[in-house]
Amino acid sequence: MGVRPALRRLATEEGGFTLTELLVTMASAIVVTAALFAIQQVAMFESNRVFARVDATQEARVTMANLANRLQSSCVADGVNPIQQNSTATSMRFISKHGSAASLTPELHVISMVSDPPGFDLVDATHPQTGGTAPNWTFAATPSSTRTMVEGVTQDGSTPVFQYFAYGVARNSSGSAYLDTAGNPYVMLLDGTSSLPSGVTTSSGGSVPPGTIPANSPSPLPTSGTGLSAANAEIASAVRVTMLVSPSGKMASNQNYDEATSFSNTFSLRLTPPLSDRNPQLVVPCA
Repeated sequence: MGVRPALRRLATEEGGFTLTELLVTMASAIVVTAALFAIQQVAMFESNRVFARVDATQEARVTMANLANRLQSSCVADGVNPIQQNSTATSMRFISKHGSAASLTPELHVISMVSDPPGFDLVDATHPQTGGTAPNWTFAATPSSTRTMVEGVTQDGSTPVFQYFAYGVARNSSGSAYLDTAGNPYVMLLDGTSSLPSGVTTSSGGSVPPGTIPANSPSPLPTSGTGLSAANAEIASAVRVTMLVSPSGKMASNQNYDEATSFSNTFSLRLTPPLSDRNPQLVVPCA
């Protein structure tokens, strides 16, 4: 076949895509494109969610570290209770000291939940000493400085932000005391996380598996009304801080309060564990 006849045949041929084939191809292309956009959107959402959680985690860790630094400086002198009367579930009052001189300066810290919609800010108000001597210092009614420790904080369900715990006799579900190896009622911090060690027995002499948490633990000190009473403030030997922390937006483009992450930590205010034969009312903080 010559070149000219072949060209004439190609010019007159009517073969190609039909309308149906073209519509099917277009529909398939739209479906594939939509799927790609959906995958990209999900990937971006998950990436932002992970960054938001990392952001919240970092904010919470820094806050917990700052609280630990403050509370670890709260055993300032003999006879001075770190946790102060009228501390509540949303406002913790405690005395600490700071400074580089041989004689440190006592301060009253009030760490409170301050409304900042859609959540709260955790704010540290510092009240300087105005007079008196240990343990009867006086402090200014107006803080000399306030510092926002973390923003976007809310309460974690029904769990209070601040809970205060004391040492007491560990008991089983029947109310009977657990006994140590010497037969004395076992005294421990009733915070819900401290467990019985090996060697502890029931009142009838039965063995107790190590790691058992007593039935009367946790036993937070009551804070209803005006907060901790003077008597309970004297025996408060640990503080648990529990809160939901939202991302600050520093590491993610969106500040999504639905991504708040729960954090909890217990800060002990005793230097050594008590002897189990002690009267639990005599087991005080900073001993």
